Amino acid sequence: MRKLLAIMIGKIFSIIGKIMHRGSSYPGYMALKIDKDIISKFTLPPISIVVTGSSGKTSTSFTIA
Repeated sequence: MRKLLAIMIGKIFSIIGKIMHRGSSYPGYMALKIDKDIISKFTLPPISIVVTGSSGKTSTSFTIA
């Protein structure tokens, strides 16, 4: 039940952020306040590719995709 509530609150804050044209980590912060173990309840892929750096991230991400 906590997982569902945390996801719903996170989505609501995410929608509010999109309406205001602002991105933030606040939806995740609020979800973690409701359910501290929410991250462990998600099924994550076995492999992740992370692109970091100061320039070229967008074109590199599109190339990988």
